[in-house]
Amino acid sequence: MRSRDGEYPNQRQELIGSVVSIALYREGILLFQSDDIDHNWELFNKRLSGYYRTRVNLPCPLKAGSYVVGTNVGIPGSIGWIDSIPEALAFGVEEFSVDLAYRSFRRQRQGIIAADLAWESEYLKEGGE
Repeated sequence: MRSRDGEYPNQRQELIGSVVSIALYREGILLFQSDDIDHNWELFNKRLSGYYRTRVNLPCPLKAGSYVVGTNVGIPGSIGWIDSIPEALAFGVEEFSVDLAYRSFRRQRQGIIAADLAWESEYLKEGGE
């Protein structure tokens, strides 16, 4: 069932209700879970027999630190998970693109995601009444 290149077989028969799922963790905290059917419901309704390659892009607001991706393949609500790899991939994110010395989302500050928000401040008038 497992493959390093993102390919997985479904050789025996077409499946109904099957899901490939990932979960992203940082410091043991679940950041999010995503399923391959989130934007492709047809795979849930019928997954034909054969080989599949699945790719997904992770979101950009990851702070510097260590991350772990867990994977699950199965038919939830029926037979359950057929294959589960809690630590399928581990990777690190480093801060190289900008100087974060005074930024709110540098590694040493609390928080899990880098919320690089675009604030808008407008000078209204002079005084402090």
